[in-house]
Amino acid sequence: MRRLLVAHRTVMPQRAGDYEMAWRKLHAAVTAAGAHAWRFRHASDAGRYMEFVEWKGEFDPTTSDEGRAALHLLDQLGRSSTDVWIESEAPT
Repeated sequence: MRRLLVAHRTVMPQRAGDYEMAWRKLHAAVTAAGAHAWRFRHASDAGRYMEFVEWKGEFDPTTSDEGRAALHLLDQLGRSSTDVWIESEAPT
């Protein structure tokens, strides 16, 4: 079953460079574990992001040492609300 972590994050403009570095660390950590990571920036508010990490199976790649450290950095740079979703099977 696929799982999806969705984070809504707000980052102050003066922290944008640090945010980019922290996002690259999270992206590297989760993709090394076989997951996918992507994000979107709000169309009219450059400091608002939606971050996505998708993986298949029980192991959450954001709980690895590297993933946890990267999420901690991101959380220090901007407040977020986070949810984990599970794949909804289509009825047969």
